[in-house]
Amino acid sequence: MITIDEIFKFIESECGVGKEKIASNADIFDDLGIAGDDFSELIENYATSFNVNMDDYLWYFHNTDEGVNIWRFIFKPPNKNVSRIAITPQLLLDCANTRKWNIDYPQHDIPKNRNDLIYSNLLWVMILVLLFLLAKTFN
Repeated sequence: MITIDEIFKFIESECGVGKEKIASNADIFDDLGIAGDDFSELIENYATSFNVNMDDYLWYFHNTDEGVNIWRFIFKPPNKNVSRIAITPQLLLDCANTRKWNIDYPQHDIPKNRNDLIYSNLLWVMILVLLFLLAKTFN
């Protein structure tokens, strides 16, 4: 059986969060300030370290999208289409001891295509093509 102290030590070593800030009911995102890529890395390392099957994990209920995406104001990213569910050390402990991510997510609809990312990538391609053409013009 994994203990809550093992989960606390894991969070402390992975994220550099002081032990005094960690409580079993602390929201890792809001209370501990672990978000974005740091949050994703924590969850990936947690799954590996505690051998937890994460097949049912839905990131957008727990974390935010990271990176520059100017189309967010038109096309909402997945995390903006659902209400956030907190991940706490107690939840990590419960899942670690069952070896399975066991959250019953509410019914929700997420668009199949990430139009925000598609248009963002197209914009970057257009900028690169424009820079290439400008460079050719001045050579």
